[in-house]
Amino acid sequence: MNKILLILTLFILEDAVFSEIPCLTWEMTSDKLDIICRLDNVVLPVSIYDNFGNELGKCVFKDFAAFCSSMNKLANITASYSKGEFKLSFTNVTRSLVKGEWSCIQGTQTFKTTVSPSAGYTFIIY
Repeated sequence: MNKILLILTLFILEDAVFSEIPCLTWEMTSDKLDIICRLDNVVLPVSIYDNFGNELGKCVFKDFAAFCSSMNKLANITASYSKGEFKLSFTNVTRSLVKGEWSCIQGTQTFKTTVSPSAGYTFIIY
């Protein structure tokens, strides 16, 4: 029983610590790209921009519900209030078209990540 409580405590702590760090990251499989914006304040609207500066998605939480819109029919946008996270997902992506600097903007904060399928993950907070 104590092992179960310890494992549950670790999962809760991991989620709490990670959600406290606002950032923009990405994950890519062979044909899917996820752009993930993690926030510590979900009250203000957030927008996600592609590597060409085009706004691709916008979300806001109101009364614990997410209201999101995707500006691109190829992208799906989802949100998790408990994680403070917005995720823009693309399928059947071309690696050369997604390569570059992506942004997540909320109020006066800008979070950036460089999508580089061959180099790995980097992120910048402004």
